Amino acid sequence: TLSLTTSNLTSSAGLTNSGTLTSTGGDIGCTSFTSSGTFTNTTAECLITTTGNVTISGTYTHGNLTTNSMSGTSALDFSVPVYNLTVTANTTTLTTNVSTMAGALTLSGGTLTTGANLALTVTGAASITGTVIGNASAISLGSLTIASGGTYTATSETTTITSETGGGKAFSNSGTFTHSSGLVVINLAGITIIDGGATFYNLQTSTADTHVDMQTNFTVNNRLTIDASTEFHINATYTLTCCDILYNGNLINDGSIKCGGITYPFNILDVPPFDDDDILDETSQLVGGS
Repeated sequence: TLSLTTSNLTSSAGLTNSGTLTSTGGDIGCTSFTSSGTFTNTTAECLITTTGNVTISGTYTHGNLTTNSMSGTSALDFSVPVYNLTVTANTTTLTTNVSTMAGALTLSGGTLTTGANLALTVTGAASITGTVIGNASAISLGSLTIASGGTYTATSETTTITSETGGGKAFSNSGTFTHSSGLVVINLAGITIIDGGATFYNLQTSTADTHVDMQTNFTVNNRLTIDASTEFHINATYTLTCCDILYNGNLINDGSIKCGGITYPFNILDVPPFDDDDILDETSQLVGGS
């Protein structure tokens, strides 16, 4: 048994815990860190600074987990639930699915990649100043904020956003969003904001009572889908540029919609023959419904 209180644990080699390691205030620095025993972290933040891999299995009681200054392409292997994860430098690659991150994901620098299309689920907020590479993974985030200088390369599959920031934003972009021909689903009940502008490939509102408030110009290269009992609101002065729109819910246009090079500066639901369950496509024709 080893307990860290106000002191740090530093090793010039790898550190392996197969017994009991408790941190109530100290940090860990080593070339690699493996814990297959009992690892208890009750400090507000435990920094694990390595130049190699981090593997945590066995029994883990979490506080905040920070992987810091990881050098080269290092592996992050969690077979147990984690809470918060912060990456600050270099490249970190997931080698197991992260399906139970109950806290927040923060990229203050460096790169986090999902590796061989591994799942990433974050209940809390995702704040990106570094880079996230989603590959072809299933990704679920509480909210997505891309800061200036940050990059989110989306999965080619589905990014699901299930909550919002304290400022009421499900999606906010001041950096670089690359859609990777994937789908972004806004999946939360209540009114939420998307802002900062981005080009999506497919965008969908899902879950009953989801009300998405668009507060900057956005582009949807392929399709905007508005599910039944949901609403998509284009605020005044803003423009949605899209290929086609499938709406079973409610589309409110107080700005304008550009579809196939034609601008519709009105609420298309109020103008015949546009109705629910129809598609407005790039030729500005209704081509069916679902």
